[in-house]
Amino acid sequence: MNMDCIKNLQTGHRFLATLTISILFAIIPWLYPVALEAGVSGHCATCHTMHNSQNSTAQVHAGSGARWTGGVLTGGATTTPRSRLLTSDCVGCHSNTGTDTIVTIGTMKIPIVFNTSAPTGAATASTPLAGGNFYWVATAGGNDPTKGHNVRDISAADPLLAGPPGPPSAGCGPCHSTLTQAAGDYGAFGYENGGCESCHVARHHAPGSGNVVVGKDDGWYRFLGSTMEMALSDTNVTNAGIIGIEDPDWEQTVSVADHNGYNGTAAEYNSGGMGAGLANQAIGQLCVGCHQRFHGYMTDLNVSSATRGLYVARTAWLRHPSDVPIPNSGEYSAATTYSPIAPVAKVGITAAAQNTPNMVPGSDVVMCLSCHRAHGSPYPDMLRWDYENGCNIDDGANPGCGCFVCHTAKDT
Repeated sequence: MNMDCIKNLQTGHRFLATLTISILFAIIPWLYPVALEAGVSGHCATCHTMHNSQNSTAQVHAGSGARWTGGVLTGGATTTPRSRLLTSDCVGCHSNTGTDTIVTIGTMKIPIVFNTSAPTGAATASTPLAGGNFYWVATAGGNDPTKGHNVRDISAADPLLAGPPGPPSAGCGPCHSTLTQAAGDYGAFGYENGGCESCHVARHHAPGSGNVVVGKDDGWYRFLGSTMEMALSDTNVTNAGIIGIEDPDWEQTVSVADHNGYNGTAAEYNSGGMGAGLANQAIGQLCVGCHQRFHGYMTDLNVSSATRGLYVARTAWLRHPSDVPIPNSGEYSAATTYSPIAPVAKVGITAAAQNTPNMVPGSDVVMCLSCHRAHGSPYPDMLRWDYENGCNIDDGANPGCGCFVCHTAKDT
């Protein structure tokens, strides 16, 4: 072979390499309708597989039983290729057979919300994250439907309840009735997958705004966006969602000055539709989508007649107030230290609230997450503390009751 032929071959190889890269960059925006600057770091192969094959072995592990085992995805009810070339689904990627609640793969840190071995909290690496853990609602943890949300591929439908406690108006199912519904069984909501995506609109490749308070540019706080908008438009870029300050280790380590920052509201609202219920971008508004009748205003006097018609007639104490300012009087005025045991939300949260050790009666509001873990906890009703057994908190190392954070005079 003469030198001209060799030069031609080399030129051809360089052209093909350039063409391949160009094609990939043309395809990626089609796969992900977001910016190319990734919000995650590490090898693409941690989350994606080009052909679902390596050494004649399928790389996909998805469905019930999929999880991380020793840094490798294992198990799962299916190895069938998935959309967007993913190697797993939400549950598989955020589950672990060990007790660690953060799995590190290269430079990537993955928060774990479902451990099949008890995340005891006795060691930092095994401490449940801010949203809690599905361990206790799943078979591995005792199959107790009172200790977590029932989510497809983690646990079966709640055997005690036909729908969520404090359900929304009739006709809102199945989207607002169960998180265990099979994917695709949502009638007109053809793109709604249910399960984890009943609450989360994942945008792992969101470029990020660099702001302390994360919002739309970041994919919303913890990816909590309008799932109705996602369902009807088949997009993961939603115009309505929750804002907040994200603790970098998901509160695996947490203290008075090291925690998430939650956005709240004191405005009147109801669940609305197509994201309208998220108009104040408050974390409690997302919960109201399924637990509408558990949300109570302080009095009927500040509720419009149209809104009042959505609820059972009530007074201030028929239900515990939520998204209501903590009074700056009486025993409440002594509640001036932020507590990660019973966190409060800041109305119109700003960057100044990052890791604040202060709680401000008269301004800060009580919210759903002040008492409950979003995913699950070791305690009935997904509470943050063991109300039935001496009000111990987490592993018992911090005796006391979360109620007393606000009700300071009741701890007698």
